[in-house]
Amino acid sequence: MSEYLSVCPKCRQQILGDTAYVGMRVACPVCLQEIALPAPPVESHAPAPAPASLASSQPVASPQRVVNNGGKRSLLMMTLVVVALLLVLTAGVLMFLEQRPDSKATLPEAAPPIATVPPVATVQPVSQPVAASNTPVAIWTFDQDDGRVARDATGNGFDARLVGSGAAWSGAAKVGTGALRLGNSSYAEVPSAVVDTTKSFTVAAWVNLLVLDNNQPCQTVVSIDGNNVSGFYLQFSHLAGHRFVFNRLESDVAKGTTKTIMAGTDFTPIPNKWYHLAGVYDAEAKTLALYVDGVLQHSVPYTSAWQAPGKTAIGRGLWQKANVDFVNGSIDDVRIYGAALTAEQIRALAAQ
Repeated sequence: MSEYLSVCPKCRQQILGDTAYVGMRVACPVCLQEIALPAPPVESHAPAPAPASLASSQPVASPQRVVNNGGKRSLLMMTLVVVALLLVLTAGVLMFLEQRPDSKATLPEAAPPIATVPPVATVQPVSQPVAASNTPVAIWTFDQDDGRVARDATGNGFDARLVGSGAAWSGAAKVGTGALRLGNSSYAEVPSAVVDTTKSFTVAAWVNLLVLDNNQPCQTVVSIDGNNVSGFYLQFSHLAGHRFVFNRLESDVAKGTTKTIMAGTDFTPIPNKWYHLAGVYDAEAKTLALYVDGVLQHSVPYTSAWQAPGKTAIGRGLWQKANVDFVNGSIDDVRIYGAALTAEQIRALAAQ
């Protein structure tokens, strides 16, 4: 027998062969390809085979053993490579399975559509606060029993000072616990104009007149002084036909006469009875209106408004620079607004 090296035709791995097994089928230790053991190369100088008698007397290794011994190292390396490949393949499969989305998993809900926000409209400034139409500039409740000052209940500081010995507090009130009792040419006044009489305003008050006769031609409940005459008169007037009126003059004259624009009632009031009076000047509509007990009595055009810059008076008026038209009776819950109240708002005032 003579050993020699041959080559696997598939993977080119060298295989240790033996001339005694030429032609036998063996497995390549690397690729495991089954091949027929080729004859030794012609140029091989292997010794000639021994005689058969000698060969039979010596032990001969099996082809499998020859192959294993010759490829032990290669087989070990192959095993390691295969194990390594299997580990890499297993790791790759696991990573693939982890990254693969689970077909049974709940998909995240789609985000709700984003609502389209309409553009914000530009808000134009208003000439008066929103609540100006029903918020009084001044209120005198007369709910007190001492002192000589009627406090402005709004906190705006328009306190009224009592003038004359006939001005006193009365418990016979229409609203609240007290009223202002006037007589003997007495009154109450604020040292400034509460509202601008060229703009819309409303003046309201409860009044109970004790005497209604010709000896006292007019009794003015509320007014604001101009330089010569009042900017308006909320009053009872014998001169206007024995009725309540809300009137304004066309100008602040010093002498002579000027035209008077008047809104009045169609009835004659009686003494010792409470009446709610409300006079409204609407600068936009250019009208004067009088309400009695929440009911509209009369509305007339008025187009020549002028500003009365003087004192705000309760219980008197001004005529030719003199205090006139003093009230003989009681006045309660006087309110002045810097806006023209609606009929509904005035009706609510009278329902107190």
